[in-house]
Amino acid sequence: MLPLLVLLILTSAAGQNQSQTSTETSSNPPKEFMTSMPDRMELLLLDRELISNLVQYAEELQEKVDVLQRCAKAMQIPLENSKGREEEYLSNPLHSFQLIRHMHEDWRHLEKFMRQPVGQDQINFLKNKATKFPSIEETEEATEAIYRIILTYNVEPADLVKG
Repeated sequence: MLPLLVLLILTSAAGQNQSQTSTETSSNPPKEFMTSMPDRMELLLLDRELISNLVQYAEELQEKVDVLQRCAKAMQIPLENSKGREEEYLSNPLHSFQLIRHMHEDWRHLEKFMRQPVGQDQINFLKNKATKFPSIEETEEATEAIYRIILTYNVEPADLVKG
């Protein structure tokens, strides 16, 4: 499922960048991913950069989740302390004040925090690097090359995957 998802993402990104690759100038000749080892190496290095970027994005998301979980646990403490004796708990003016302040201030700050976008730098990085992705034609050419190998050498696709 994951390789299919990656293929779909790359294919759609390549389709979006198709017009960019066909209009490249002579100073930036199109890449030859199927025939040029240096171009494939460049693509491999780009993949490493993108994976690193994805890991950074996941870490930022996890940091936000961790903060939200800590907030939720901290907010549960007064509720647990008052469980079963709510009227007595709220008859204390300090607890009442704490609840009113919490409802007025904390939830507003939490909402603001929740609305902050996460990983915008990583998203922008991915958008910038997408211009270097193979085009849809290059993806189709690679698919045809694999198909020709299967036909020429009578190789089962499962065996080809295994190497």
